Amino acid sequence: MRVLSIFKSVKLAVALILILAGSSVVGTLFPQELPPRIGVQMYGEGPYRLLSFLGVFDLYHSRWFVCLVLLLALNILVCSVSRVRRTYRLTVWKNRRDSGWPPAGLPLRRTVQVPLAPDALWEALPGRLRRLGFGWTRGGPDEVRLDRGRAGRWGPEITHVGFLVIIAGMVVGSLTGFRGSMDLAEGETGDTVTLRSGRTVTLPFSVRCDEFEATFFEDSARPKEYTSWLAVIEDGVERVAESIEVNHPLKYGGYWFYQSTYGRVAPEPGDEWIDLSIHPEDVRVTLGLGERRAIPGTEDEIELVRFEPDFVMEEGGEVTSRSDEVRNVAVQVRLFHAGEPVYEQWVFAQFPEFHPRDRVRHRLEVAGYGFREFTGLQVAFDPGVPVVWSGCGLLVVGIFLSFMVRHRRLAIRVEADRDGSRMMLAAGARGGLGRFGESIDELLRGLGGPSGSGTGAAT
Repeated sequence: MRVLSIFKSVKLAVALILILAGSSVVGTLFPQELPPRIGVQMYGEGPYRLLSFLGVFDLYHSRWFVCLVLLLALNILVCSVSRVRRTYRLTVWKNRRDSGWPPAGLPLRRTVQVPLAPDALWEALPGRLRRLGFGWTRGGPDEVRLDRGRAGRWGPEITHVGFLVIIAGMVVGSLTGFRGSMDLAEGETGDTVTLRSGRTVTLPFSVRCDEFEATFFEDSARPKEYTSWLAVIEDGVERVAESIEVNHPLKYGGYWFYQSTYGRVAPEPGDEWIDLSIHPEDVRVTLGLGERRAIPGTEDEIELVRFEPDFVMEEGGEVTSRSDEVRNVAVQVRLFHAGEPVYEQWVFAQFPEFHPRDRVRHRLEVAGYGFREFTGLQVAFDPGVPVVWSGCGLLVVGIFLSFMVRHRRLAIRVEADRDGSRMMLAAGARGGLGRFGESIDELLRGLGGPSGSGTGAAT
């Protein structure tokens, strides 16, 4: 019993809430599901190992955080169970017959002398009581017990149940949910999601990227929007096909697919192509990456060696691409004559007059180019979300009942008297009598005026 009394403590609930709030702040300061390689680079191997052992990089899935949440749930559960019996007794009080008068727990007590016989008084009371919002239920030959708004008594309990359901949803989501990424090239189908920790999750269906398109602001390489056309394939059947944009995800089977990023697929033969205008022959040759073709009207051949969408030359003369965005397209080609390599040169799409060699056999210009792109999807799965929303609904209902619905109770006893009847009244209201007490006094004045007194705290 002493253990249960500890879990009924409000102080324990406040302490747990503060600890959880502080832990959540830590979770926002440190990146979650941080890959070990990046973690070591950011914090050093020793600090990273310590922080990882404490669960800082996966805080919401750590055992100690889940234990704190479960302790809070137990605290709320014990508090709720301890209140249920009393709440039930208060909501069925009019069906019980306590010994003596007045009934327990009704602080407002009045007595009035009425110049009517008991039967006549009982006939006059229903209409007056209905104006106060009470239905008529005669409890016995000389006594009646009425109440209204009993649902308000259950508001705190429903609120507590809402908290428990929300916590259950959070635990379910943290233990069984995940958030990761999936990269799909145009025309590619995949079912594997990579988490930030490096772990992979296989989906129960496949996703195909039919097309990807990015639009840019005018005179800028900054993307304006990017769109992916996706199809969900399950059991060999295409179930869903729709486009997604940033903040407009695809939802299927509890999985959410968000448009996150995009880029250029790692070059492979056939993925990238270039359309070259060759002078003075005035011919065009289309080449795929690694492809070699003859130049019409000559004994020469040309091969596409490299394709860089954003050409840059770093210190030391190393050539690379600054990004995957199309900003400064350059291609490296190799020229052959009679089957033997002659030289290599870079050709720039934005600078067709630039030739890095003094003497070239042909003048080359980029007439067109293309490459395969991939769409980067963020995939989220959280089966606890419907549970959390259900808990939020219960929370709203519980708060509404707690603050907007007041349980009011009224007991009346009538006894025969030589001058007519002697009516005794007792009343109580959750949250204070307020106007309800004034309405009771007004009722009694209409019947003959109150006598006696007694008001107390709300119950």
